[in-house]
Amino acid sequence: MSESVRITTTPRGPVCTLPSGEAISGVTSIAWSASVDDIARAEITLWSGEIEVDGRMQILVAHPVTGDATEVTSITFADGTTWPAPPQGAG
Repeated sequence: MSESVRITTTPRGPVCTLPSGEAISGVTSIAWSASVDDIARAEITLWSGEIEVDGRMQILVAHPVTGDATEVTSITFADGTTWPAPPQGAG
C-alpha cells in the first residue's frame, strides 16, 4: 500500500497527516533513508495496541563448531534454571 503522507515537526514531535488533512494517530517513530538512484523513503512505526499472536517461536544460534544455524530447544542458566521450564511432573 502506498499513499502520500505529510510529515511535519512540532515541539511535541512529528505529526503525520494524510492528503485529506487527517492526522495519523499512534506514530511511535519515523526513520528516513535516501539512496542514490532511488526515492527518499520514510518508515513510520505505529503503536498497534495489544495483539494476540498464535505461533511457534524458533531460536537459531550459530553452532560453535560448524557455524550452521541450529535450533535451540532450551537454555540452561548458570544458576541451574532452564528455559523453557520442563513440564510439571517431569524429571
